[in-house]
Order: sequence, then structure tokens, then C-alpha cells
Amino acid sequence: MFSLLLPLMLLTACRNPLQEQQVQGVALGTGYHITLYADLDAMSPLALLAVIQGELETLEDERRSAAGVRRSAFAPLWKISEPEGLAEVWDQVFHALAVDRLAQQLAQLDVHHLMVEVGGVMRSQGAPPGRVWRVSLAHAALPSMEDPMHVRLDDAAMLHRLGRLDRTPTFSQPFILGVAVIASSAMEGRMQADTLIEVGPFQVLQWAEDRDIAASIVVKSSQGITIHQTAALAPWLER
Repeated sequence: MFSLLLPLMLLTACRNPLQEQQVQGVALGTGYHITLYADLDAMSPLALLAVIQGELETLEDERRSAAGVRRSAFAPLWKISEPEGLAEVWDQVFHALAVDRLAQQLAQLDVHHLMVEVGGVMRSQGAPPGRVWRVSLAHAALPSMEDPMHVRLDDAAMLHRLGRLDRTPTFSQPFILGVAVIASSAMEGRMQADTLIEVGPFQVLQWAEDRDIAASIVVKSSQGITIHQTAALAPWLER
């Protein structure tokens, strides 16, 4: 398992008592990256790595167990494989779960300034010394914008969710290409994003506004691509 996760630790010395450390590798079928600031004179970097490694190994076990349950649910009764894309959806859920659990585990070690990213799902706590966590609202799988917006991700999580390709209508009808959501936790953001995708292009903006969801919604129609942003997203936007 240790060889599977391939952790890499990078330490940057600085004059601030909070020193920067980065841990990155591969787990849960994707890459992960953690940037944290801690008093490493009072804390062992190896202890930090052990906590991260242990949590990722636990999640790997849970992911394998979930895959086994899915296989047993489909194969014996219907003699068919699981629906296409279901494994990817479950992996995305585990990415969000990993972000939340890693942040919680590190907080128990008094690491309160960090950014955790797993498979594109991000969660921040605290802030870098003298700076802010600045991340883009753009999604790599969506059409690029000339001037992508950025947000200051303070003590929150952000994730992107692509629209369902199996429900893409004809080009004459609008459909949701994807959404970006900011929430207090990655799992909460995941549930909000999943729901927004299912609401549909005509009701989605009002539905999100009524529930005070901080979201950017990308809709494609015959007139082109439109980006809708809820009022709850405005305080997060970089000015």
C-alpha cells in the first residue's frame, strides 16, 4: 500500500514559525496534494506523513469494499456488469470524503493552516502566512474562458461537477455543462452539486438561489455558453 500511494514530502524553510510543507502522491485512483503550514520544530514531519498515509490507506480499503458490494449487487442476479460511469461517480464521492477526513485528521494535530486537494476537490483551513488561498473557478473539462474568475477559499471546500452526458439533449435545447460549488465541507458541496445537475437548466439558478448555495453554473444552449453565478457566490469572488 505504501508503494501505491507514492508520497512525496517537500519542506520549505522560512522565517515565519509556521513552516510550509507539501505532501503529494497517488491514492484513490487519482492524485492528491496537501500544502500545510505548521511549527515543524514542535512537530515531527514523519508523524504528519503517518497520519496522512494511515487515513488514505483506510479510505483505499473502504473504496475496495464499496466496489465489491457494487459487483455483488449486479452480477449474481442480473448477470450484468455495473452501469457505465458508476465506478467513477463513487470515486468522486471518495475524493470528497478524503478531503474532509484529511483536513479533520490534520486539525487534530494542531495543523490549522492547510489546503487539501484530492482529484480536483479542494478544502482549506486557515490561510498561508501573509497570503490567501486563491483558486480558479474554471474546470479543465469545460470550455476555457478568456478571463477565468478566482475565489479566495477561506475555511471552505470547492468542487466541480460535470453535467450528465447520458442526458444531453439535442443542441436546440439548453443543458448544464457543469457546476462549481463552494460549501463548508467537500461532502456537503458534493451533495449540492449532484442536486444542481439533476434540477435542469431552466430551474437550476432559482433553485440554488432559494437555498443560498454558492455556485457557478455553466449552461450551453443554441445561443452559446452562459455562466450563471448565485448571490451566495459573490462574497467568495476575488475583487
